[in-house]
Amino acid sequence: MKCPVCQTTGLAREINECPNCHTDLQAYSLLWSLNKKRKYGLGLLISFFVLAVLFCLAWLFAPIEGKDFKSEENREQFVQEIQVITAENDQLMKSLLDSEAIIKHQDSVISHLEGELAQMKKSVSADVASSKNHYQVHIVEKGETLFEIAEAFYGDGFGYKRIANDNSLSNPDIILTGQRLKIYK
Repeated sequence: MKCPVCQTTGLAREINECPNCHTDLQAYSLLWSLNKKRKYGLGLLISFFVLAVLFCLAWLFAPIEGKDFKSEENREQFVQEIQVITAENDQLMKSLLDSEAIIKHQDSVISHLEGELAQMKKSVSADVASSKNHYQVHIVEKGETLFEIAEAFYGDGFGYKRIANDNSLSNPDIILTGQRLKIYK
């Protein structure tokens, strides 16, 4: 690399400062590498363009599958092949359009179901919110356990875990006489 200020040559690209004039070379090094990448990219682009042109020319002047169009029979056979390919293409297009119609229908069904799901979520949220507000207060009597209280309110003693959770009890085995418990319905 060459210092743009003092024109010192032979500098390594990794050097950030010119040893002669102490110019900061980091920006110049970046510009040099960008310019080199740009030249490489331009050369690559030109190469691809030349290859594409050569490919197109070869395609235009190459015989189509070795067919000789000098005879009427070969031309007629070629026309028939084109008609078959056209018919197959039309069938594929129809199939594609049918598939697009099916996809649009499925999208509308999905959209409808998403709307219903949103409504159900709102309904469940409202039910949960209203059920949280419906509770009964039970005052613990001497000798009672959460298992017995759950059995009395829910018909199942194993509902004691629900009562413990609803009342933020860290140990469901310890409840005190006179303690107020919320029993949600």
